[in-house]
Amino acid sequence: MKSRFDPIWFDWWVKLPKGSPLLNIPKHSANARIKRELNDLIDLNATVGIAVQYEGERLGETIDPTYYLPSYTLVNLFATYNVNEDVMVQLNINNVLDKEYYSNSYSAIWT
Repeated sequence: MKSRFDPIWFDWWVKLPKGSPLLNIPKHSANARIKRELNDLIDLNATVGIAVQYEGERLGETIDPTYYLPSYTLVNLFATYNVNEDVMVQLNINNVLDKEYYSNSYSAIWT
């Protein structure tokens, strides 16, 4: 007897062969972040920084094992300001280069 919570149900009755890549999980990914504290430069209790995120291509659906989402690289900026020792304000500007990307998918229909 199969229930709707069995793993086969979630994959639309498609059994994946052993060793298949995991859905939406890239083989390669990387993150780097550089920040600079401003209090020694301009006597301001703040930081500014840049973050870069890379996600490699990854399986985009379980029904078609040849459908892969493309890799992407995002550049994000951030700034923080410590109002006092209990309160910090942060500003993030994500995807500064305005790149189109797909962070995940369950089916080619949605991408």
